[in-house]
This record gives sequence, C-alpha cells and structure tokens, in this order.
Amino acid sequence: MKHNIVRTIFFFATLLLTLAAVALVVLAIPLAAQTNDKTTTCSLATLKGTFGFVGQGTILAQLPGLPAPPVLTAGSGTVTYDGNGNFSVKDTGSINGAISPGTATGTYTVNPDCTYSDVLTTTGGPVFREVGTIIGRGIFQEIHIIDVDPWFINVLTLRKTPEGGCSQESVKGTYTVFGQGFLAPPGMSTLVPVAHVGIFTADGQGTFSGEDTIRIANTTVQDTFTAKYTVNPDCTVTDQIFTAIGEIDEVGTFTGVGRSQEYHGIITNPGWVVAETAKKQ
Repeated sequence: MKHNIVRTIFFFATLLLTLAAVALVVLAIPLAAQTNDKTTTCSLATLKGTFGFVGQGTILAQLPGLPAPPVLTAGSGTVTYDGNGNFSVKDTGSINGAISPGTATGTYTVNPDCTYSDVLTTTGGPVFREVGTIIGRGIFQEIHIIDVDPWFINVLTLRKTPEGGCSQESVKGTYTVFGQGFLAPPGMSTLVPVAHVGIFTADGQGTFSGEDTIRIANTTVQDTFTAKYTVNPDCTVTDQIFTAIGEIDEVGTFTGVGRSQEYHGIITNPGWVVAETAKKQ
C-alpha cells in the first residue's frame, strides 16, 4: 500500500510539472511575439523596389496657373525607392478635372520606429514635404503618407508591386471596387460629389465586366459595364470602361499577389477627380 501511495504521488507530481511546462511554453508564445514586435526596426534599406500608389487632396493656396482654391486633386502612379534614400515618381494627376502626367524625384528618411519622411521635387512644379508610416514586409509592405505643407492637404497609400512584374494574365478573377471624388457634369464647371461601389470579373486576357451602384450628387444609378484593359510589365494598367453614363477611362497600378492583389488608380476623363481601389476576392 505504501508503494502505491508513493507511485500515485509521483505520478501527480510529474503531471503537474508537465502541465506547468506546457503553460510556460504557451505563455511564452505571445510574449515572444510581443518581443519581436518591439524589436522590429526600419532603415533606409527597408524601402527598396517599386510601389503603386493612389492619393487624393486639396490645394488650399493660390498657385500659379491654377484656379482659385480650394482645388481638388487625385493622382496615381508608381514610386521606386533605391534603398539608399532616393526615389523617383511617375504619375498621372487630376487637378480640378484637368488630367496630366508627371515625374518627380526626391529623398527620403526612415526612422528605426518605421516612421518616414521625404522631400519631393516635381518637374517644373513645387516642392512637397511628406511624412508617413511603414508597415509590413516584402510583397505585403505598405506606406501611408500625408503632406505637411501649409498649402496642401493630401493623403497617399502605397503598396508593393510584384518583383517579377505583371502581365495581362496577372489580372484574372473577381474583384470588389470602390471609389469617390468629384466630377463636373457636361456643360457645368461646378464639381459635384460622386462615389460608387461594385464588383467585376477579369478574364486574364484583357476584358472584364461587372456591376456597380453609382451615387452622383443626390442621384443613385444602378449600372452594368464591360471593359478592356492593358497591363504593362511595370504593373501599371490602362482601361476603358463602357457604362450606361458613357465611356470611363482609368490609369492605375496593380500591387500585391494572389488574394492580396489590389488595384489603385484614378479616372482620367476630363472633369473627373476620382480615385479608385479594387481588391481581389
């Protein structure tokens, strides 16, 4: 009997020690994750490669050659970082509905806490000063930026493009799409608000079709559409969308891969100041 009691005590003691060890391992997992999060650091080399972006803003001051403020803006394009503090930009912008391509260069800094700042000089235009934050790594990397100049309010989202580039076949499957901004209806100079949300399916060969709900001022329109698209090796894309309200032209960039794939672009019809985002389902 005595030996049985000893064996029983030994069994339960061993069991308690095992459970305690398991508990320590389980507790250590989130603690380790927290430790890794706290020690995550960034540097100039964190940003290297090409990102697609979309942005919307408002110019608050009178600038040469522009209408009286406020002036509404939207832009889309690519930013390429060299990992050493320099970057270049190619974009298409809409300024109160006037569409034009542009280029820019700049310098950037990255702090250990993954905050970001840059100074950007446009060709024949003003200098912009921006700040932001960096999240993610690799193909999941994103940068969120605002302008800090007193004459401009602007917000930008940048996402990494695939290192191997893109092709027509890169755009295939079903995507949700949404956008908002302003447009000047035919015969009017006043910009009115517009927004839409919908869904489309691309065939990987240059066509897509879908349906959406469009809100223009106080009018709601249900619409179906078809479209043609062209994807360039640098993941920029142009498309022509045929809708009940006429042809709508867009430029943008595809970022990410697989289920993380997104499209960021703007409408390039004169009179439109609208930014678009589509996400793979």
